[in-house]
Amino acid sequence: MSNDRRVIIDRFEEEHWVVLEIAAGTTITVPAAWVPDDAVEGDVLRVKRRQEGDSSSVRFIIDTEEKKRRTERIRSKLDRLRERNG
Repeated sequence: MSNDRRVIIDRFEEEHWVVLEIAAGTTITVPAAWVPDDAVEGDVLRVKRRQEGDSSSVRFIIDTEEKKRRTERIRSKLDRLRERNG
């Protein structure tokens, strides 16, 4: 995973797991402890990978600006559909 990779929280399962969409239609399940405590479904997370010698770690950070951009884009598409069908 590169430092600029983003994933979306699809859903939480059984309080201990989070399903992340890593690409269109592709998901992975990770422990809920890996994502920020204030994360919610639909949040966009930036993936930060850190390499130290032979080991590496991954950290997820909420990207509020990217979530706003995606929300606006979806809202705009919905508005255009409503205008066509309205």
